[in-house]
Amino acid sequence: MNALIQEINDPDFVVIGVPCNNFGLQEPGSNSEILNGIKYVRPGNGYEPLFELTTKEDVNGGNEHPLFTFLKNGCPNPLLIIGDPSRLYWTPISQTDYTWNFEKTLINRAGVAVTRYVPAVDPAALVDDVRALLAESADNTAMKPLVKSPRGLRPTRLYWTPISQTDYTWNFE
Repeated sequence: MNALIQEINDPDFVVIGVPCNNFGLQEPGSNSEILNGIKYVRPGNGYEPLFELTTKEDVNGGNEHPLFTFLKNGCPNPLLIIGDPSRLYWTPISQTDYTWNFEKTLINRAGVAVTRYVPAVDPAALVDDVRALLAESADNTAMKPLVKSPRGLRPTRLYWTPISQTDYTWNFE
C-alpha cells in the first residue's frame, strides 16, 4: 500500500488499514503491539505504513464494525465463494463478507463504496481506478473529502457516523 500511496501522491487519497483477527487468527497481538509487529515481523525489515491504521476490529460476523456493514451493503463481494467454513473465525457467515486480509474497497469522496478488490489484487493494479475516481470527484465541488487528516496520524479508534443517507463523518480519536 505504501507504493500505491507514493505513486498516487495526492493528499486527497487516504488509505485506512484496519487490523483484524478474523482471518486465520493472523493478528493476535494487542493494539499496542500491532505497529511493532508490522515493523519487525511481518512484513518486517523496518516497514512503516504511510497510511492510517485503526485499532483492531472485526470486519465480519456478529461483532463486525459498523464501517464494514456499511461497506458490504454498498459494494458486492467480488467472489461467490467465501471459503472453507472450518477456516473462518466468525459467525454468522454471509456471502457479503470480506474473504481474507488485504481485501480492498475503494470509496469516493461522498463516502460511497464504489469497488471491492479481492485480496490477490496487487495495490499497483488500483492506480488507474484511484486516479479516475480522484479526477471524477474533483470535478464535483459538492463532494467533500472522505477523510482529511494529517499524514502520520495514528488514530486509536475510528468512528463512522451517518449524518444522513448521503453525508458521513469520520472521526479520529
